[in-house]
Amino acid sequence: IIGMIVELLIVRRFYKRPLDSLLATWGLSLIVTQSMLLIVGSAVRGIGTPEGSFAIGGYTFSTYRLVLFGCAVAVLAGLYIIFMKTRFGVIA
Repeated sequence: IIGMIVELLIVRRFYKRPLDSLLATWGLSLIVTQSMLLIVGSAVRGIGTPEGSFAIGGYTFSTYRLVLFGCAVAVLAGLYIIFMKTRFGVIA
């Protein structure tokens, strides 16, 4: 319903000027975002990472981040193989 009202009151005026329409909706999104920040506040509760952590020397690392790093490397290696070694990669 809010989207319909915004389209009716604001966006419809800029149908023939797409850049102005884009600017108006972007400005409206900034206004809404900042308004919600003022109303609700910016306090965000943190969530602990699963899997614990480990220490190397004086530094502590999250096991979860190590798993994420391993997944990112695996995805990167998979994409490399797909794009360099398959017919699909040659076409792409």
